[in-house]
Amino acid sequence: MKNGHINDNEIQEYVLNKANGTLSIVEHMNSCQSCRDKAEAYRLLFAEIETQKKPEFDFDLTALVLSRIAHKEPANTGTDSVIWIIILTGLASIGITGYLFGRYLVSVFAGISGITIWLVLTAAFALALLQASEMYRKYRKQMEALGFD
Repeated sequence: MKNGHINDNEIQEYVLNKANGTLSIVEHMNSCQSCRDKAEAYRLLFAEIETQKKPEFDFDLTALVLSRIAHKEPANTGTDSVIWIIILTGLASIGITGYLFGRYLVSVFAGISGITIWLVLTAAFALALLQASEMYRKYRKQMEALGFD
């Protein structure tokens, strides 16, 4: 048996779930009139709370929130033009290299066996496929987190 009174949290737990109460709390509740009175007060309070009507809004909260969200068109930050400049520079570099050194490229690849070329191409394709699947998996995870299943 407890020496002092049990606290309000333990009394509330006792009222809400008597079956899982500890033996010391149950013994104290049986022997202490003050704690039984508190428990009865909590029992009445909880019963009254259960009988109250659930609160409801008299307006459509979703429509109200959505109407206040300002829809802004994405600003052109210039990243599109930077991306196109990088792509065109890369293509120009490849084109210039092919034009200047095209006749030597055949001799560079002539010394490499066919199986080596296929192994390199297969590895490159496999890596590209893995990267694409990881990107798609990340995209799906983000869409699920936003609720767009």
